[in-house]
Amino acid sequence: MERLMEEDEPKKWFDLNEVVSCRVEDDNEISIHLESKQEKPLVNLKSLARSGLEKLAEMLEKEDRFKKIKLVTATSWVVTEHPDLITKALGFTIDNENKFINSSVRKIRYKYKKKNIPLNKIFIKPGFAFMSREEFLDRFGSKNKKKNI
Repeated sequence: MERLMEEDEPKKWFDLNEVVSCRVEDDNEISIHLESKQEKPLVNLKSLARSGLEKLAEMLEKEDRFKKIKLVTATSWVVTEHPDLITKALGFTIDNENKFINSSVRKIRYKYKKKNIPLNKIFIKPGFAFMSREEFLDRFGSKNKKKNI
C-alpha cells in the first residue's frame, strides 16, 4: 500500500510559484506547502505566498478538477514558527486540536513533505491550518482582485 502511495505521490503535487506548492489530498481537500529554498525576508515570503494563493484561487474558480474542493489546508513547520503570517497575513485558522484531520493522518502527510523541509526545520512539530473554499476564494479569488484595483 505504501509503495502505491509513493508511486502516485508526484502526480498529486504541483508548484504554484517558487515558494508555494500544492497537493490534492482527495476530492474535497487541497493542501498547500510553503517553502523557500533560500532564506527570504518575511515580507518577500508573504508577497510570494499571496501570489501563489491567488494563482490557486484562479485554478479553483476555473478548473473542473477542483470543483469539489471544500477545504484548503496547510500542515507545516511554517504554521508553528510563523503563526502571524498564516493567520493575520494570509487569513488561515490554526487548528492544533485536530478538528478536521486526526494526528496520524497529519504525520503521514508530513512524511511526504519532509524532502522539501530545510534541515534546520525538520524537527519542528508541524502545525495545521485551514480555510474553507468560500473564504479562500473571497480572500484570494478574482472578486477580491477587482476590489483591490
